[in-house]
Formats: sequence, C-alpha cells, structure tokens
Amino acid sequence: MALVVLIGGLAIAGSYAWNLAKQSQAPPTVHFQASFGVEHSTSNSSGSGPADSAMFDPNQLQAFRPKNYPIELSFPAGPIKQEQVDGREQFRWTVPPQFDVSEGLAFNEIKLIIVPKVEGESGYAAIEKAKQLIPPLPPDESQVQNRRMGSGVVGGRNAFMATYQMPSRQTVHFAAYIPDRRYIYVLLGEADGSLQHSRWDAIVQSVRFNESGPIGPPMTAAPDTGPPGMASSGREEPPKPVEPPPSLKGTAIAP
Repeated sequence: MALVVLIGGLAIAGSYAWNLAKQSQAPPTVHFQASFGVEHSTSNSSGSGPADSAMFDPNQLQAFRPKNYPIELSFPAGPIKQEQVDGREQFRWTVPPQFDVSEGLAFNEIKLIIVPKVEGESGYAAIEKAKQLIPPLPPDESQVQNRRMGSGVVGGRNAFMATYQMPSRQTVHFAAYIPDRRYIYVLLGEADGSLQHSRWDAIVQSVRFNESGPIGPPMTAAPDTGPPGMASSGREEPPKPVEPPPSLKGTAIAP
C-alpha cells in the first residue's frame, strides 16, 4: 500500500510540473485597444501596421488624420499604409485577409489619394484634372452597372461623387473628389456588392478640414460653378451653377 501511494504521489507531482512548464512557455495574452486619436500613425508600403490586423474589427471606425495634411476623416479600424503611387501620395486601408466580407459587412479597400492643385486653379477645374489622372470609372465601362455620378457637399466643399457596380466581380465601388486650397483629395472605396451604401456615406460625411493645419497661402481662383450635376438617367449633365445640396445622411457603423 505504501508503494502504491508513493507511485501515485509521484505521478500527480509529475503531471503538475508538466502543466506548469507548458503554461510558462505559452505566449501571454495581449489585450489591445485601437487608438481613436486624430493623429493616427501609418507605416510605409513595405511594412506592416501598428498591430496584428486580427485585433481590429473592420466594422468599427477610427478617426484618421494624415500627417502634413489638414483633412480629417474616418477609416475602418486597422492599419493604414502610406504609399507613393505614380508620384502621388496615398493612404490605403485593406480588410484583414481572415475577415469574411461576403456578408456585406465591411469594405475590401479604401484609399485616400492626394492630388496637388495648381495655384489659381478653381475647384471645378482641379476636380476635372484629378478625374483624368484617377478616373472614377474603369476603362471598360461595359462592365459597369447602376452607375451614378453627380455633385454634393463634403466637408463644406462642392465635391464630385460617383458609385457603380461590377457584376462580374460582385463588387460595388465608390469615389469622392474633394477640393481644398492646395489639394484634391480623392477618396476611393471598394466593397462586396451587398454593402449598405449608408456605410460609405458615414465615411464621406466624416470629412472635416482643420483650417489651422498646413493649408498654405490663400489662392485667387475663378468663380467655381461646381462639378456637373446628375441627370435622371445617371449620365453627367453639362456644367451649370450648383446650389449646395443637403449633405448625405450617413449612419454610424455598429459592431
């Protein structure tokens, strides 16, 4: 009996020591809370974001202010990469690869592209030039359905906006060309075709401009008649004076 008790005690002690050793080797649990400050840091195009993308919920929004620019807006939560593409600076967010967007809950990608303006250039002329550099529609327009293009007010500026669907890819695409004193901010979004458009509206209507930021000297520009309106058929109308329409109504994104 003493021998049986001794063997049993040694077995229990060995099992306890083994479990203790396993726990000491396991990585500690990390609790991360995303920062919602307006000065959100970005990485370069070859680096990774500030933390593992699995720790972010793309259905939540984070405040974002690109360094050296006066614009502020909301991006989906997660890392934002700062890149140089065709000589232009852009800030790009992409959905984490392990997140399922097939249910229309999140975007696939959102980009903010900075296009410099020429001094003295009106907002309308600068938007038209930006549309030539970064077209709002793909080259093969036969693949596009349900396109809508027209003017709106974003951040207090007369902006040009577009949206269309690509059935072959089952995606919906958004674009907003927003003028400021020194730049045209081109905001592009791509999502699953079932995404609620109010989610894009929430991002567009979050745009604000910090006048105390590096906006440069005032420019003398010709009167800005605004971007073209939108006909009932969805095609662009000839330029005409535009009264600022009511802002789009966006809804907050819930988890």
